[in-house]
Amino acid sequence: MTKEDFETFMYIGTNKILICFFSKIDSKILYKNESKFLELNHHIDQNKIINFLSENIFKIEKKFNQFINDIILIVDNNQFQLIDISIKQNIYGEVKKKNLLNLLKDLKNYIFDSYPNCTLIHYLVNHYLFDNNALKNFHYSKKCDQFGLDTTFILLNKDGVLFYQKIFEKFQISVKKIMSGKYIFDFFDSNEFDECEMGRKISKGFNPNEVFLIKKMIGKKRFFERFFNLFS
Repeated sequence: MTKEDFETFMYIGTNKILICFFSKIDSKILYKNESKFLELNHHIDQNKIINFLSENIFKIEKKFNQFINDIILIVDNNQFQLIDISIKQNIYGEVKKKNLLNLLKDLKNYIFDSYPNCTLIHYLVNHYLFDNNALKNFHYSKKCDQFGLDTTFILLNKDGVLFYQKIFEKFQISVKKIMSGKYIFDFFDSNEFDECEMGRKISKGFNPNEVFLIKKMIGKKRFFERFFNLFS
């Protein structure tokens, strides 16, 4: 198997660190290890992360003869910022996909312009607003006078992102994505999965109302393409 057949997730909390090395082919956990702290700290200890990585990265790479080039982090601390925003537009007729995409784009642009020192971590649609009806699911071709969205943005200060990037650079690993532990834990209502498994499910689109932003290149221009799982 090649490096494209594997992916690595790591949970970083104030009293626990967990790493899981997954097979993309069958989703099995091929390697798993965790370290728990005796005391509950109120901040993430950089030295604990570095020591944990030193103990586990080499083991994984040696066992599977594969270098870990990137990693997805699930971070559980109080550094994330939640922004709740609602938006509406006049439709006076049938709601189409372009109406939804236009509102998503407007909200994304507002966040990028208003919070330039933050990185967008999660973009969630809580409700679709059809006049006075707030629905959990989007309905194509539904008619209304006003169509809107009730959304939540989860942000992390760019200094916080840089904190993790610098740690993993020491191991020549890039941080592919950072996820909010609290959001993930709130979405799952059971302990059936560990932190890395929950994060992996969310990253694969387990929440159909999470919007993902994908960087695409068209010629020499880079832009963000917005999509829902219901569009894919």
